[in-house]
Amino acid sequence: MIRVELHERVDAAATGAAGGHQVTGTLTVADDGTHRFDGDASSFPTNLHVPVLDEMTGRFRQVTFQDDPATWARNLHALLRTGYLVPVITHDDLPAGTGSDEATDTTEENH
Repeated sequence: MIRVELHERVDAAATGAAGGHQVTGTLTVADDGTHRFDGDASSFPTNLHVPVLDEMTGRFRQVTFQDDPATWARNLHALLRTGYLVPVITHDDLPAGTGSDEATDTTEENH
């Protein structure tokens, strides 16, 4: 399972509060590929592909959300690089690029 929060930049001048980020939506993808959106699902650009390095060929391949939701979620940071929308992985049973089966959980209650 992987859980990704999408954080949106908050403009301090517009809100009168301190700037920073707020969660606009959360995507949870189960090991079987089923998924659930909480919050603003439209903030996730599921119509776009993400580049993923194929370790066998050394080339990038394009992965769509429909083809492989978990891989897409793990690599969403490669697509969203502006700072206005920031994907934050809060839980991942198989962190990208580690080859490890150890789970990570970065939610507040686990710190």
